[in-house]
Amino acid sequence: MADSPVSGLDPFSDTYLADAHPAQEALREAGPVVRLTHYNVWAVARYQEVYDVLSDWRTYSSGRGAGLSDLKKEKPWRLPSLVLETDPPLHDRTRKVLNNVLSPAAMRGLRASFAEAADRLIDELRNAAASMQ
Repeated sequence: MADSPVSGLDPFSDTYLADAHPAQEALREAGPVVRLTHYNVWAVARYQEVYDVLSDWRTYSSGRGAGLSDLKKEKPWRLPSLVLETDPPLHDRTRKVLNNVLSPAAMRGLRASFAEAADRLIDELRNAAASMQ
């Protein structure tokens, strides 16, 4: 990867966060894999490479962290995510449980009660605002 392109992009900068599209386009144009010198990490921004990374947990493990820190080398400041920062089989078991709880059908079943609660809250806020005037 010595010949891979490099970028000074900081994906946490205010400029990037305000409008990431130009920087993402620049990364895609730079090449399939780009070293971000600001953090000394590798980045992929093209569809196929992103797909490959997210699909191949054996090569691109999340078990040591999915951020800038290596959870095996540095003391984590928080507990690792049971979904994002694990690999199979633990990831698969956790995802199966979440899929049952957060499935589209389960969410549709919650929609009415969420809407009722939101309507009640809106009414309470309107009443509170009206009483302040």
